[in-house]
Amino acid sequence: MDEPTTAQLKDALVAAAAFTNPVDLTADGTAASLEKALEIVLDDPSIDAVIVVVTEVVALTTRDARAAIAQVAKKHDNRSLRVFLVRQR
Repeated sequence: MDEPTTAQLKDALVAAAAFTNPVDLTADGTAASLEKALEIVLDDPSIDAVIVVVTEVVALTTRDARAAIAQVAKKHDNRSLRVFLVRQR
């Protein structure tokens, strides 16, 4: 991951997040921060593929995660994007 990408992630995400590979939004991640992080990472030409793993938490439901991912996927059809959603019971 390029340094400018890491810097953009640091500006966009909460301080507790992991900004390098793998990026981790932590339990504070929201649909908006997921969407922003995906946009930033997918804009990095050194990234060939992105795997998204979401565990439903209070701040981010699987429904909201799906919607955020779908929005980003519409704009970035040139990258490989794989998604795994885990719903709490």
